[in-house]
Amino acid sequence: MLAIGTNASFDDSFAEKGYVHQTFKCGICGNETKRNRDVTESSPKDGNLKIEYKNLLPLLRFNPTIPQCDACEAGNVADSHFATYLCYGVVTSTDAVIQPSYAHKTFGPSSISVSMDPKGGVNFSISLDSKITKYLARPVTLA
Repeated sequence: MLAIGTNASFDDSFAEKGYVHQTFKCGICGNETKRNRDVTESSPKDGNLKIEYKNLLPLLRFNPTIPQCDACEAGNVADSHFATYLCYGVVTSTDAVIQPSYAHKTFGPSSISVSMDPKGGVNFSISLDSKITKYLARPVTLA
């Protein structure tokens, strides 16, 4: 899940968009396989990538694609590139905070829950029988 928390107001005049792009390098034949998924406000789903909204702010929920070589169909492949992107507009009349955050489940049956902090942060949670890894970027002030 990728979310960008902010205490600014969501600007619905700017069309939100996002993507998950993955490239795999095959350890057998050397081929690179690309798996790109893109979403927009008007097309909010591409495979299991989808734009969702929490407290009026967009976020991306997805499962990374399982690596497999398109050329030889081998399973001996590894990610050589993984990128996720989310873009949306905000409006503010005073200084505001924005903080990108990413989390993925590494073990367990439950899915990730997210809440947006009114101060601009993102909080991820998961049930006790699951494990989550979080990456919180440095908050940035919008002036």
